[in-house]
Amino acid sequence: MKMVCKFCLRDRYDVLGNCNCPESPHGRHEFTPVDDSAEKAAEERQKAAEERQKAEEERRKAEEERQKAEEERQKAEEERQKAEEERQKAEEERQKADEERHKTEEERQRSILDRKRKNFLLLIRDGDLDEIKIILRTGEFEVNDPLFVGAVYFGESNPATEYLKRFVSIGARDEKGTTALILAARDGHLDICRALVGAGADVNAARNNGDTALMNAAYNGHLDVCRTLVEAGADVNAAENNGWPALMRAARNGHLDVCRALVEAGADVNAARNDGKTALMWAAGKGHLDICRALVEAGADVNAANNDGSTALMWAGLCLRMCSDEHKQKIKSLLDTAEYLIQAGADVNRKNKGGETALSFLRKYASELKI
Repeated sequence: MKMVCKFCLRDRYDVLGNCNCPESPHGRHEFTPVDDSAEKAAEERQKAAEERQKAEEERRKAEEERQKAEEERQKAEEERQKAEEERQKAEEERQKADEERHKTEEERQRSILDRKRKNFLLLIRDGDLDEIKIILRTGEFEVNDPLFVGAVYFGESNPATEYLKRFVSIGARDEKGTTALILAARDGHLDICRALVGAGADVNAARNNGDTALMNAAYNGHLDVCRTLVEAGADVNAAENNGWPALMRAARNGHLDVCRALVEAGADVNAARNDGKTALMWAAGKGHLDICRALVEAGADVNAANNDGSTALMWAGLCLRMCSDEHKQKIKSLLDTAEYLIQAGADVNRKNKGGETALSFLRKYASELKI
């Protein structure tokens, strides 16, 4: 309760020390009690609302500051990530530069070594024993190298070659297992091959991957080298680690005379690679009609299939997909090969493991090429 003047309605506390009331007929205040609970409640509600508003403003301010701090944190994180990306990029560029520098240095060293090796070969040829002895004392490179073995045992004997025979072995190998005979056979050096065979080189020595001198000669079509090796006892049916024999290599690359020579020497015309592919399949896929004919006449199975069920006829059809309208001669070779295989008894309706037939291949790719 509060006391107010019943005339001017002023609160008693507002007029302390002043008893005069301009509204009173007596000129003086007359105070009477008034129920102010509703007013106080309203004031308290107002005050509470103001406090809530103030608290809300403080909360919003705190949230804004928190968001600002989060944005700054995210910005700092983005800058950190950007700096890290730039650092990684710089590191990658540095590593790339190092790799290129190492590669360049390796190529430079290899070029220097190749030049020294070539010079050493010339010294062997010219019989410059004094210079050879100087090089041997430096130990700049391995003398018992397949490249030098061939030079030592080939050509006219001279003081240098006779001296070097103390240091080189006829069966010397490089890091890949290559021998002098394999190198000579690969490059078609018939006279060097004969010299090495005559000196006792192992004609069946194989590289780390299993391929031999005969396989290399057959792959590159060196007929006389193949004959020399076969006469010296080379195994015509030996195969490298993936199952490739010499005949298959010659058939793949279209060396008809080599194929005939190997067949005459007893090569198995139906030998298959680890994946089941045969020499006939290779020849058919390359469109080598004459080789297909020679293999079939020698007993090659026209319906043999590889591990996925594809036959030689299917390979002829499959390889059409790698042709375009510009490959007219290749297309003709493949179609002629397919026609021959069909005449030789190839089954046009046989299905591979994918359910496709040679006939479907031929129709599909011939249609795409508008043949």
